[in-house]
Amino acid sequence: MKSQPIDANFVIETDGAHYPVRLYCIPCPGDVINFQSHRNMFAKQQPYFSRFKVLRVEHEVQDFVEDHDKLIGSHIVNVIVKDLGLS
Repeated sequence: MKSQPIDANFVIETDGAHYPVRLYCIPCPGDVINFQSHRNMFAKQQPYFSRFKVLRVEHEVQDFVEDHDKLIGSHIVNVIVKDLGLS
């Protein structure tokens, strides 16, 4: 069975910049991620490539209400990272 994508944000700890991403597993603190930003490429804004170290993972969760179709609940993962640059 194929796993469902997880809506997430990579949030850079120092300046709060964030990149919306889709993940198929949640990274753990200490993981190093080689990241390519298509948003930065299209905007011709450097850096296109970065290395992030995962500091912590935060979850935003909203419950659902069975009698209200518009209140369907949600789960968004914020992955707080340190930008290691291109090293």
